[in-house]
Amino acid sequence: MKTFIQTAIFILFAFPVFGQTKADFLDCLNLIFNQYEFQPAFSSHETTQGQLIISSPEYQRARKPSISDIRNSIRQEDFYDFDHDIKVVMLDDFERLGIQREADLKIFLTGSESEMSILLNTIIWNESQRYSWSYYLVKTDDEWEIKSSHLSKEMVKLPVW
Repeated sequence: MKTFIQTAIFILFAFPVFGQTKADFLDCLNLIFNQYEFQPAFSSHETTQGQLIISSPEYQRARKPSISDIRNSIRQEDFYDFDHDIKVVMLDDFERLGIQREADLKIFLTGSESEMSILLNTIIWNESQRYSWSYYLVKTDDEWEIKSSHLSKEMVKLPVW
């Protein structure tokens, strides 16, 4: 229930003016992906083979990108220089690739020109827990830094396939 409330709050606040670019968003993700407490996400399910799976719907460019446009515009090539193995998968391709739909990383974000709040969650299957990470990042002199973070875990009943 706590995860649902956190997610709902992030979604509600995701619609105001957003001053970031895709590069800002990717810089923040790179910082987060290198945090020690985030490492379980890279082993969320055996079908992911150590890759972090991010789903990506079809993207249609708007005149001025909104926060959801920036999130939805990420593609595989955006992660070529990351230290971790990231795989961006179109929603329609999960079944064809043999990846469980529930194994992806869900990303919610909000922010302004100089700050960003990012909520990420996924199920860690071998622990039967949903992990939710929240990060507050601030941009100072064109560099992003994590000002605060929080990890919560919640037991989940896993579906049987």
